[in-house]
Amino acid sequence: MPKILLINPPCIELCPGARVFTSKHPPLGLAYLASFLEKNNIEVGIYDSFAEDASMKDAEKKIIATDAEIIGLTSVTATIREAIQIATIAKKHNKKTIIGGAHVTALPGWALNKYYCFDYEVIGEGEITLYELINEKKLEEIDGLVYRKGNEVVVNKRRNLIEDLSVIPFPRRSLLKNYLYKPSLKEFPRSKIFFTMITSRGCPFQCIFCASKTIWGLGVRTRPLADVIAEIEELKRMGMEQLFIVDDMFTVNADRVEQICKKIKSFDIQWGCKARVDCVTPEMLKLLRYSNCAFIEYGIESGSQKILDIMKKGITLEQIKETLKLTKEAGIRTNCSFIIGNIGETEATFKETIRLAKELNPRHAQFGILAPYPGTEAYEIAKKEGYLIKGFEDYTNPKYSDPAISLPGISPKRIKKLVVRAYISFYLSPQRIFRFINDSLTSFYELKRNSRSLFELMMFYARMLDIVQNCKKILAKHKELKKIVFKAQKIYVTH
Repeated sequence: MPKILLINPPCIELCPGARVFTSKHPPLGLAYLASFLEKNNIEVGIYDSFAEDASMKDAEKKIIATDAEIIGLTSVTATIREAIQIATIAKKHNKKTIIGGAHVTALPGWALNKYYCFDYEVIGEGEITLYELINEKKLEEIDGLVYRKGNEVVVNKRRNLIEDLSVIPFPRRSLLKNYLYKPSLKEFPRSKIFFTMITSRGCPFQCIFCASKTIWGLGVRTRPLADVIAEIEELKRMGMEQLFIVDDMFTVNADRVEQICKKIKSFDIQWGCKARVDCVTPEMLKLLRYSNCAFIEYGIESGSQKILDIMKKGITLEQIKETLKLTKEAGIRTNCSFIIGNIGETEATFKETIRLAKELNPRHAQFGILAPYPGTEAYEIAKKEGYLIKGFEDYTNPKYSDPAISLPGISPKRIKKLVVRAYISFYLSPQRIFRFINDSLTSFYELKRNSRSLFELMMFYARMLDIVQNCKKILAKHKELKKIVFKAQKIYVTH
């Protein structure tokens, strides 16, 4: 039976400053695929080129060195360009190529129709589809597969979601370089032995910007509680000191949260999770804090109720303010994310978002630009209204900080400036500066960490405002001018 190498594409980053705010999490999706394949006697490896900060040359060396006949790639829209480059390299070295992930799931047949570097697409939940493909089941009988039949691209019917998640073994973390994975500063300020895990798949809500339902569908499927607890025990044996539960909807079931919290408490670790402001209660927050939950990430998105309604977020400003207040009272650090440039955004709604962010005063705030990913309602609206100004390959890395849509009355250039203004307004308030100085004086580690954060933040602002690019243009012109002067001097001396 053929061997497969699963690859997480690298990130070609031209934006100094972004990495300090970006987590380096393990690719759990690939680790789950690997565990399922190994369970069914298929030899598999994982190459996380993102975690290794690899270049395309590094990726090619890995592909040349492997004896795997098949290269499997996962890709979201933000890494599709890198996935295409790696697949092209793999084909050059006579490998079969398979691509899966949210991007191709949202656009079945797109990759095979446009790029001959791909042999197959796996759409939707991939474990069973990938196994059947490698196990050489008849192509027309494999649900969730896209393949070529002569010059025709065939899209098979979508595979039903796996109802019993216990059929998938724990992620095959032994195939990963676990020491490479680090939390961002907003998760755990001081990094220790860090892991992530999921206890469920999916989300029942319908936010128009979220691509989660592209693969997982609507609704939540929970893993058996015994499996979740057994995996936490396994991670503890691996030395875990910090854990981030990255479920879309970890707090949706209060009884389940309580049982998991009781088990985590016995291990004496730091941990955090994501939550919606309408899916926690004061009692749950107290329990989370009791179990040593260090932070909760809330997706706030906007300070305008009008924009929240357009986004189908399903929450109110009152709920946001009350939940943030209760979370702080419980002694849990809060991280909030906001989106700038939403459908319907104006200068006025942007100001409402900044006002709310400063009023909530979370420990950390992140301001991103709306990316209308394929498979989302935001993408369909932008396409219908003529807002899209870039193709997929152009609004992904390294141009991720550039808006992909142009809204009526607010230009893409203006949106970029508003993001910088949001960060400056939030992080350079007198209260924040005082906290920065106070924290820096507590230890050399805090001074070093905060100094690095400040430098990286300044570089991020420079990239967003194109200061770096403009300086390079000026220097380039200066060099050309020097060449002209030098030639003129030679002519003068000659004559």
